[in-house]
Amino acid sequence: MPASLVEDQALIEERQPTLFQTTAWEQAWLETWGQQGSKSSNIRLDHKSHSYHLTRRFKGWLPIPTATTIGCSERSLPSIRREYYQASIRQITAQLDDTKGQRLFSDVILGSPTYHHIKSLAQQQGLLVLEQDHTLAYSVDTNTKDYPTYLDQLSANTRLKLHNRRKRLHGSGTVTQNDLWPDVSTFIEQLNDFHQKRWGKPCYEGMNLAFIKRLLPLLNDEGHGVRLNCLTVDGKPVSLLLDIEVGQRVYNLQSGYKEQYRPGLSLGTLHFGYRIEHAFKSTHIQAYDFMAGEGKNSNYKASLATQQCQLVSLIAVKPLWLKCLYWLKNPNR
Repeated sequence: MPASLVEDQALIEERQPTLFQTTAWEQAWLETWGQQGSKSSNIRLDHKSHSYHLTRRFKGWLPIPTATTIGCSERSLPSIRREYYQASIRQITAQLDDTKGQRLFSDVILGSPTYHHIKSLAQQQGLLVLEQDHTLAYSVDTNTKDYPTYLDQLSANTRLKLHNRRKRLHGSGTVTQNDLWPDVSTFIEQLNDFHQKRWGKPCYEGMNLAFIKRLLPLLNDEGHGVRLNCLTVDGKPVSLLLDIEVGQRVYNLQSGYKEQYRPGLSLGTLHFGYRIEHAFKSTHIQAYDFMAGEGKNSNYKASLATQQCQLVSLIAVKPLWLKCLYWLKNPNR
């Protein structure tokens, strides 16, 4: 890991909308998970406040009116995680005004304008604001330095996995990188195959498969870059990266690779090295974003990143009885 990870100021200051604020994300969600939710008697979509309402049950019986933002995952609609929540004062006010029981704001950037607006506006309305599920999101700053300088910041072992073992990879055959766009189906099929062998289940299936297949063409139509990057050796796929370019950031949405390809080679990490180097060479990309989450055996994102930000989920609670319930559940809160 680099000596220290600095805060990702571009995210914290919300200098530009992210992948998750695109029209494409909301539209794809509405056409898949939204349609699924509309069939449930427990879920009501509210397009005016960009929300959906449902009822959670405490201890399986006490109903708690709950609302969250369209496009976000919830227990009843376990969609792909939507990170870096951003909203204007007007949007937050409308959502809080519409709160009957509790309002969920998932994966808000700690210290961001949105974070402060939610807390201050909720408190002005007399709502209790709780924090939960703190996680870290990681990225590489590709704007302020160059790729060789970035490599020098890494530990010797990480640098070996990310870059220096390229020679060993090239010694195993002819290495190429191909963008499979617009062949989403072939890309997802291969990605699912890698995940099935590594994790025992496919990466995308069911509603999330429908969502990603709808999302990618919509992002492309909006003018964002959809990169279905395939690393091959002698023409055979060995690693895949699903990268999305929105504004000045590249978001790594998914990755998958062939396990136990060759002793001493970390195919997934090597592939990241190629794409991070490409981001450094790009004149407009300022960050390669791994987002939140950890790997199967190690937190590889932290070892590759140069910056981070903390995400937190906020719960705005309105009725007194529900505030008391939360207090009784955790009196030290």
